[in-house]
Amino acid sequence: MAGDTEGADATEAEAKAATQLVVSRLSQVWMFSDLALAHARAGKRASAEAALDHGIEAARTLENAWGRSRALARLASVLVEIANPHPALPFEPAK
Repeated sequence: MAGDTEGADATEAEAKAATQLVVSRLSQVWMFSDLALAHARAGKRASAEAALDHGIEAARTLENAWGRSRALARLASVLVEIANPHPALPFEPAK
């Protein structure tokens, strides 16, 4: 926020609106999981936890058992990473 509460509020409102455009709740869980991992690896634990909380809220609405299982497994692995973050590893394409 850097002292710009009004700007931060506007950005948050835009983010919420953009999230609602992602129709699939499972995709929302993945999006928030990726955000949480990025924050955790950057040393921003509070932001990582906030993103994880948004992912959990999205997962609560999943009715399909398979989708809910995938979402919860993903969120659990992200929680482990938040608790013990590792810096991002360099990308190596599969051979």
